[in-house]
Amino acid sequence: MSKNNKVHFSCLLDSNPIMDAQCYVWVNSLLAQNISPAFIHVHIVGSPSNAIKDFLVELNVILHYHNAPFDPTNLYCNKLLQLDYFFDLPQGEYVALMDCDTALVAPFDLNFDQPVYSKIVDLPNPPFELIRKAYEKAGLPVSTVKTSLNNKDGDKTVANNCNGGLYLIAAEFIHDLSIHWKKWSKWCIENKDLFGVEYEKHADQLGFAMAMTQMGKTVSYLDLAHNFPTHLSNYGLPDARPVVLHFHDRLDEHMRLKGMNLPLADQAIQELNDILNEQLNRSLNNAIFWSFRYAKYPGLGSGVGSRGATLEYKQRLIRYSSYPFQNKPVLDVGCGDLELMKGFNFEQYTGLDVSEQSLVLSRSKRPEWSFSTKALTDPDIKQADLILCFDVLIHQKSSDDFYSLVKGIIAKSDGRIVVGAYHDQPEFTSHITYYYESILNLIIGSDEFDEIAIIGHYRDITVVAATKGQTDHKRDIGSQDLNRAFREVNRPDLLLYLSDISRSKLGFYTSHYPRVFEYTWIYEQIENLQPGSILDLGAGVCPLPIAFNELGFEVTTVDLHSKVRLAEEKAEWNEWGFLDYEQISKGIRSFNVDFTNFKSNKKFDVIYSVSVIEHMPKRMRRKILKKVRSLLQKGGKAIFTIDLVPGTDDLWNFSEGKEVEDRKTHGDLNMFRKELRRVGVRIEYENIQREVFNSRTDLYYVIATAVKKSVF
Repeated sequence: MSKNNKVHFSCLLDSNPIMDAQCYVWVNSLLAQNISPAFIHVHIVGSPSNAIKDFLVELNVILHYHNAPFDPTNLYCNKLLQLDYFFDLPQGEYVALMDCDTALVAPFDLNFDQPVYSKIVDLPNPPFELIRKAYEKAGLPVSTVKTSLNNKDGDKTVANNCNGGLYLIAAEFIHDLSIHWKKWSKWCIENKDLFGVEYEKHADQLGFAMAMTQMGKTVSYLDLAHNFPTHLSNYGLPDARPVVLHFHDRLDEHMRLKGMNLPLADQAIQELNDILNEQLNRSLNNAIFWSFRYAKYPGLGSGVGSRGATLEYKQRLIRYSSYPFQNKPVLDVGCGDLELMKGFNFEQYTGLDVSEQSLVLSRSKRPEWSFSTKALTDPDIKQADLILCFDVLIHQKSSDDFYSLVKGIIAKSDGRIVVGAYHDQPEFTSHITYYYESILNLIIGSDEFDEIAIIGHYRDITVVAATKGQTDHKRDIGSQDLNRAFREVNRPDLLLYLSDISRSKLGFYTSHYPRVFEYTWIYEQIENLQPGSILDLGAGVCPLPIAFNELGFEVTTVDLHSKVRLAEEKAEWNEWGFLDYEQISKGIRSFNVDFTNFKSNKKFDVIYSVSVIEHMPKRMRRKILKKVRSLLQKGGKAIFTIDLVPGTDDLWNFSEGKEVEDRKTHGDLNMFRKELRRVGVRIEYENIQREVFNSRTDLYYVIATAVKKSVF
């Protein structure tokens, strides 16, 4: 400051998400100009958010608390509450009463030899005639001046009618001014009918002008640079190098000031934005930032990954990883605005978020759920069977915060965690994202989980699902093989889902390793089809019919096996035998009959089988294929997996350990392809998988479409 004048900076905060963000910008702009925290005053009316309070306390700025506004009928009289606190300033010092939507970007270029500095209003608000009538009623003389933006004839106002964004007041003048300013502001409030609903909010602004007029004083008028209105670029605002930016609500979604297309002004704005970016990058204040984002830009959510295709992808991952937890405690760490979770039907859901504003939005979408701003480590936050945490760890401002949150997620889990965070250094970076360590490595290193899978990726985020505990069913695949399978299958999210269904409903997921590929592949071919009718040929004891029933398909199963699986014998089940699925999943029809004798009044959209057809003699196989075609709608899909003799294209010629016929008679893939064509289906896709772990066979995958009637 010139001539060693000391200026105290003061603003009043009616705490809400947008004003919190504005105050954050105001304070950071002052600190960047080397203003000591001891000279920064924030007046707070009522109860502030924890976020802004913690921010200000940490910086050691001076806080003044007020139980009520100056006048509850006019909340805009915010300068008047601040005056009394500066009565005892030493002579020669000044106080800058500022709006919290301002930012100091250069030192004041003033002599500091006048009692008051301020800028005349930019526009004639209130209109001159309204003010003239008020002055006439009050018995005050009228002296006219041009407005700061004098764009047309008649742009005039009364002397001392200044923009409230900045008043610079000498210490020795504050007391006397305070008496008259408060008196005339109350007069304006009491006579608000003179101004109408649109302009009655200007009571303290007009009260200041009337006080100065009564005292026989005139403001030393500041130029535009000392209160530069960034929201008025459409009013012919001249370009200038600002000292104070008055940005109103012109903050973008990253809590930075929007530009104006004015070179000098934009240079100052960019310099301030660089300071804000550096501050956010060094120490992102999640609560202030996200509360602002959700209040000002609710349509954006938490960013790129919270809307559109990425949102749908994450919802799919959650659906496939949360099957056993619908009626168990679920904890969502960083629930945001609930767009990700609102469509799920968890019975015991609790959402946590640092942003109070986000929870306002969340409660409006699912009022029956529980929400809290408490930290995950708070004792009031109980253990959960499922903990979800998407896109939160990447925004932790310090390594201590990051590791503490990871530790808390692991510690509070009684079953499974599903976490979307960085596994590798991200390619896409921003000033609000941070990488500390691989989330996968941390979860593995915790030694708390038996089954761990990377179930998806989006942008630079890796989604890890980790589960505690194992099933003790003797036919279950076991954690070691399942963890291997998670790394080998094309869709580990589907493997997790199908293993959850199988263990929940059937008691086990088969230990026959090829099924990790076959089940997931078949489900993948069908998951995006319009629900219709579907038939499982040779279903055995398998999660697929249940999964397709969950998708909305009308499911029929047919299996001739003589061993009927009874519910009370579940501990002895394996994947073979006849199961009446109706006892497990309502709506599935199951038939214990020879498929070639199966009768149906309707045709099916899809018929699939998992390693069934090749276990029958050629003659029976051909009858089955003919039956498949007769039951398929035209355009319907036949989807098969088939065992092959390893290293060959020969169809596997054994059934339950017994040879059904010699390999030559049984046939190979060329013969099978001809059989498909003859029954009237066209092969659309085929693939062979060799050297399958822990398998006596190779695997053949085929999709065929019904195009014409059988010629058999």
